[in-house]
Amino acid sequence: MNTDPPDNQLALFPALPAASVTLAADPAVATNEEPPSPPELDGTWERKQRSPITAAVVGMLLVGLVYFTGQVVLLVPAIIAQVLSAPDSTAELETAEILALIRTPLLVALTISQYLFMALPAWLLARRWHVGKLGSVARYVRLRAADWRVMLLTPLLTIAFIPPANYLSELFMEWLGLRPDSAKELEALFTAHSFPELVLLGFVIAITPAICEELFFRGYVQRTFERGIGSRSIWVTGVLFGLFHFQPVSLPTLALMGILLGYLYHRTQSLLPSMVAHFTNNFMVVLLLYLAQANPAIAAESEHFSIEVVLISAAICVLLLLAVHRLTRGNGEQDQSVSVLPSS
Repeated sequence: MNTDPPDNQLALFPALPAASVTLAADPAVATNEEPPSPPELDGTWERKQRSPITAAVVGMLLVGLVYFTGQVVLLVPAIIAQVLSAPDSTAELETAEILALIRTPLLVALTISQYLFMALPAWLLARRWHVGKLGSVARYVRLRAADWRVMLLTPLLTIAFIPPANYLSELFMEWLGLRPDSAKELEALFTAHSFPELVLLGFVIAITPAICEELFFRGYVQRTFERGIGSRSIWVTGVLFGLFHFQPVSLPTLALMGILLGYLYHRTQSLLPSMVAHFTNNFMVVLLLYLAQANPAIAAESEHFSIEVVLISAAICVLLLLAVHRLTRGNGEQDQSVSVLPSS
């Protein structure tokens, strides 16, 4: 288990020169008898002593703009070419048929844009604004090993989370007055009709977001928020994660999943558990849609969990959360008072 003290603030780095960092807890700490080590937070944002909260907000907006712009640039020409090459007119096609027609360019654009316009900009921002040439981006985003027991519990926790989350989504749709099958058309995008296609969709829908979205949301956004607001970054980033997907109907479920991912990241001080949880959640969706083709009963059960299944899953989820909390005791609870003060 990772027993190192949490690095919510700048205290995770070696002694920093007094000229570049002000210690909020005790200014006298900045004077060291030994020569200071090279600072790991030596990026352009850090040298100007700007607020990490502002960096998280501005960085999220910048990467979001790059990501959605990149998707449009990749997707629009591909969709136009696909539609023009279609043998029949698309004017009379249903929504599901149109989605099936543009499925391939949509999935390709989604994959490329996540790596090229989300993960890469987040990594570059951490490098340029925060760690500079002397630091480690991997250390900043906490791309490091976690307790193996937590890694084993994480998929089970995620699976137990699915029935209560789906139940909340159904309640939210009923409150909005939407039909339960209003999102059925989108399922065609994520339904595999063969095992090779299942593997391909697993990479696009499960592996890619688990790497790219976690690196961006937890590794950069939450990590940088955390330096300014501590554990409250879990809730802030979780809600932002839900809003970022632009799916109003699924907002409660997405936000709760984002909070769960943020909790795992904060408690374990590692990006790997949240990546595993993200992968598990997305792959279960793809797997259930694949299995439902051969067994329609699976589709019915996965779409409308009984109240008994929901309650049992919720109880298991709580027990697993308590287990994770116990295993990570001392990792994410200790807040440190050292921070960069914005320059006046």
